[in-house]
Order: sequence, then structure tokens, then C-alpha cells
Amino acid sequence: MAYRLALVGATGNVGRAILTCLEERSFPIERLHLLASERSVGKSLSYGDKEVLTVENIENFDFNT
Repeated sequence: MAYRLALVGATGNVGRAILTCLEERSFPIERLHLLASERSVGKSLSYGDKEVLTVENIENFDFNT
């Protein structure tokens, strides 16, 4: 079973530490949304060896999806 996750504050120190922890533990993720404030929208963060994800605006994110 894989999970859909939204990580709030992904560009901060704690958010980056959580990303590292998820990757190190091979947490089963179907879809990962990286959320942060407007000033961080569009930044790219690495997840694992090959995946690069783009930060999304928390103000516009629909948590029901």
C-alpha cells in the first residue's frame, strides 16, 4: 500500500529532514506534494536519487484530492 502525502513547509530545515527520513526508510509513497509559502513556489527539491519535485503553493492546494 502506497500513500499520497502533502509535506507542509517542505523548503524549511524540518521539511528537508522529513524528506530525507522518508527516503532513507523507503516509505511507500504513491504521490508526494511539497507545499510551502508563495515565495518558495516553483523551487525544485530532490527526493531520492532520481526524483525532483516542484514546490506548490499551500494557499492553492486542495487537500481533498
